[in-house]
Amino acid sequence: MRNIRLTISWLMSMTVLLSLASCGGDDGGSSSPTNNEDARPDAFSFTAQTSVAPGSSVESNTITVAGINVASPIAIRGGEYSINGDSYTSAIGTVTSGQSVSVRLVSPSQTSSMSSATLTIGGVSADFQVTTIFVGLSKISLEAEDMTPLGNAATASDSNASGGAVMSNILEAGSGVSFEVHQKSVRLNIAYLSSSDNALNVQLQGETLNAVTLPENAQKGYELASVEVLVDDGSELSLLSEQDGDIQIDYVELVPTSFQYVDKFADASAGDGISVDANGNVYVSSAQQEGGQVLKISKLGERSVLSSNMGSANDSDIDSQGNLFVASYTSNKVFKITPEGVSSVFVSDLNGPAGLWIDANDLIYITEYGSGQNTGNGATVRTITPEGTVATYARDGGLSDVIGVTGDGKGEIFAGNWENGQLYRVTDGKVRLLANTGANINMIEYAEGHILIPDTNRHRIISVDPQDGSVAVFAGGNGGGSTNGALNSANFSGPTAIAVSPEGDKLYILDKYSAEVRVIDDGNSQYERIEAQRSFE
Repeated sequence: MRNIRLTISWLMSMTVLLSLASCGGDDGGSSSPTNNEDARPDAFSFTAQTSVAPGSSVESNTITVAGINVASPIAIRGGEYSINGDSYTSAIGTVTSGQSVSVRLVSPSQTSSMSSATLTIGGVSADFQVTTIFVGLSKISLEAEDMTPLGNAATASDSNASGGAVMSNILEAGSGVSFEVHQKSVRLNIAYLSSSDNALNVQLQGETLNAVTLPENAQKGYELASVEVLVDDGSELSLLSEQDGDIQIDYVELVPTSFQYVDKFADASAGDGISVDANGNVYVSSAQQEGGQVLKISKLGERSVLSSNMGSANDSDIDSQGNLFVASYTSNKVFKITPEGVSSVFVSDLNGPAGLWIDANDLIYITEYGSGQNTGNGATVRTITPEGTVATYARDGGLSDVIGVTGDGKGEIFAGNWENGQLYRVTDGKVRLLANTGANINMIEYAEGHILIPDTNRHRIISVDPQDGSVAVFAGGNGGGSTNGALNSANFSGPTAIAVSPEGDKLYILDKYSAEVRVIDDGNSQYERIEAQRSFE
């Protein structure tokens, strides 16, 4: 009721002031308005602010009143305003042409929330919106009491355990525990005590995902063992002893995905490929800029041209020595750029090289899109050794205008066609269809157990499960634009290439039509850059 009364009061006050303004003010009723008096200002706007701290005082940009020749009423709802830098107030007042006005409000006390203030001058209104910082998922701990015993296992008291109890008596192979996952997770940490060397099989709905080794630690006390898992919210996980032996489980930790929030990293030229080095520097390769240019963007957002005049600069990747390799489609070459910035031709006489990916042994995988009379019919994936020896890895079998190529780091290689959107598994040179993605497959990446594909024309990133070929929307898909936010609410103008950081906790997206590099991480990248800037200064 209080909010309703305040709103009615505000509207009544504004009606009175607007009435006075339209009459040229109150002079006892002895005068009438002149025809050239104008109290309605030109339109104005305030820039929305995102990722602000909860419960903080936030000031807007300053606007200058224009388009009026008499004093005009000013009022605000949801905040305060200041004229010419004077004290902030929420009282109704007047403003004249040429005066500056800013708005201030207090951000919501909750994270990932929005609040706004509406400023009205002479009947023209604008909102100032602020959104508090996104706070991603954090580790969830499940104590022994939260688990269901399987086989011989049972809950027992233990004063040395974190919650005073453990899941004990896991004595026989096949005994263990089960529990429900309450958030999407990529890693499982297990606090355990084992009387002998053993292992736990991690099962999802009865199917083994992985196994975690448990070295004997009876004399040391509880230790953490960690294993990679890829499970969704609501899944049921089981931990089953691989062999006979006494195991005690204190608690487990479910570690969430790092990829939760989309933010802007830096401005960039419209480009074609992207890669990131161990120091957090991002490299954007462009076929159109300066006859093939590579732009280097530091983790502070500072930009510099690393190399140019390569004919075209398409996809790129970095080897273990920090050398950047760039596919040049128009010159049919691959260029090598050393950490010192020295550029040279690494290999030549290729057939329209487009996509490029380097494995842990510095073996380069490169796709041939096809050039000249063979444009769009390259249908080949080649390998290039660190010494520059070129060999055919996979050809035809469904490959045609192939561009994107990546690997899982465990020997599986994937490549995709541009036009028909077909993604293939090409491991060991055997070409097998994995998925019909419906996307024009450009530069792709593998991260957290999935192949990630920028779907340029649908303004989104899609993911493909390498196990069954299922396709899902990973981020975006809400129309074009550059709105930051959670994966399902952010949008992209035209994502065209994607790269994962060496640590695997950040994705960098080249958003071609907005000429930006976007980053997907746990939502804290903005604050990391601020801290890095402070350290630099």
